[in-house]
Amino acid sequence: MEMNEAIFSELFAISERAKERAKKREKKRSMYFELEAQLPKSKAMHCIAGLRGVGKTVVMLQLANLFENSIYTSSEELLLRSVSFYDFINYCKKKGFVNIFLDEVHLYSNWPLELKAAFDEEGAKITFSGSSALALREGSADLSRRVVFHFLPPLSFREYLLLKYNVVLPKVSVEDLVDFDKRKALITAIAPYANRVDDYLAYGALPFSLEEENSQPLYEGILSKIVRLDLAHLKKIDVNHVESVYKLLGFIATSSPDKISYNSIANALNKNMYVVMEIIRLLNEIGLLMCILSKGGSGKTTRKEYKLLLLPPFRSVISRLRSAEVQKGALREEFFVNHVGAGNVKYIKTDRKRRTPDYVYKNWVFEVGGMTKDKKGGDYVVADGLPIDVEKIPLALFGLLY
Repeated sequence: MEMNEAIFSELFAISERAKERAKKREKKRSMYFELEAQLPKSKAMHCIAGLRGVGKTVVMLQLANLFENSIYTSSEELLLRSVSFYDFINYCKKKGFVNIFLDEVHLYSNWPLELKAAFDEEGAKITFSGSSALALREGSADLSRRVVFHFLPPLSFREYLLLKYNVVLPKVSVEDLVDFDKRKALITAIAPYANRVDDYLAYGALPFSLEEENSQPLYEGILSKIVRLDLAHLKKIDVNHVESVYKLLGFIATSSPDKISYNSIANALNKNMYVVMEIIRLLNEIGLLMCILSKGGSGKTTRKEYKLLLLPPFRSVISRLRSAEVQKGALREEFFVNHVGAGNVKYIKTDRKRRTPDYVYKNWVFEVGGMTKDKKGGDYVVADGLPIDVEKIPLALFGLLY
């Protein structure tokens, strides 16, 4: 169907309603301010990638309200009307709308070529989003150097406190946390709010949960869309594997991380190793799983079997869905790894008889655990509570890393 005035008018009305709703969200995530500074002077397209539900749409709408002559639409709206990105963008330009925001482009099969064609004709600033960073990068190979990528993670604990409680705490680095003098000052600052880590891990890592008394049904809906829609658009998950994806997620969510192996998953699912590895790869691509490489005792990377953690708060969500007890130790590790970055750490893997610290970050080795945990030969314990101890860093402080 060709773009026409009737379709444009309807899409414009939808855009204005969405932008108006976004004006009520006065608090903004860090990425908004990054893009606020970059977009006016940038000649490239900008892509916001991140898991469904992390707040990409709100950031885009807040940015759309920043610019005159802006319009927002979702690929779902265009698909319903059988309108191409290329035709939509060209029609917007003719109407004087030159700041164009396109949401969830990965749902549209031919998006890279159409965005390339529209961008090369110039006359519009294009910002778009999608739910898989890797899929967007692979799909945009035809866009060459035309795109600047931005990854939007779940809310940090710091952002959670800001958006839910209007608490302003500083952004810090791991270097700040290992400096004992700086750490003591940060402990004083976070002390009134450190007990809210449990709430954050239970419900609070995705923005929509901040306004809901019971966000469990919403999380279950997000999970269903990730498994049934987003993974399908990565192509390789068909209807026959949907049940296996749910079983795999349930197995990980209700198991201790150190008890999980590819073999144990394959046995639980009654599937071969190839299927298990492919599902893990796709869940990592989409951002629901955090896959951490291992290091041997010598510091060399060992066999390529990842330690598997879930993005907060999905361990809590899936455990509640299955009426299972939540693994407290796993929640601590997921809090730590999410804030430090799964790609920035490695876990230590040796024989089972030897007690080893959990994670290596740069030149430091961190053991993540409870208040009574010891270093096991590492440098620091990342502990519950607010220990004021040279060798123990409160877990909550890692929530200030972004």
